[in-house]
Amino acid sequence: MLVAYNRGKLDVAKGTPVYMKYASMSNGCDILIGCIANDRMFVVLDRFFNGEITDKALIHSLSALNLGRQYVALTERACRQITITGETLLSDDDRDKWKQLSTENRSRGIALADDICRRYRREGQFFDEIVKAGDLT
Repeated sequence: MLVAYNRGKLDVAKGTPVYMKYASMSNGCDILIGCIANDRMFVVLDRFFNGEITDKALIHSLSALNLGRQYVALTERACRQITITGETLLSDDDRDKWKQLSTENRSRGIALADDICRRYRREGQFFDEIVKAGDLT
């Protein structure tokens, strides 16, 4: 989803050394492990790709959001190893409570990221500067 969401913004980096470095990191992998992609993360990433915040503000914001981990099975071999260990049915009330909690967490996360972005607004590099330089340091 992240790739599709930011494809237009990332096209300017395609073929650059920094793009190639990260695009090839999953070659030969069966599984990828990374941060969970959610609304809070997309708000911060969008601000970075739009040139509103620096890489330092991005990194500190994403770290503070405590997004958790997700696992992606890339190959048939990895998919065969997956075992579903259980299911939980949610009542309408439970679902409503989880939606409310999610909305509250999103608002808190965005406010936290806004504070961090203000704190680091003059530190680091912007996306276009990174692409032009060709590396992430």
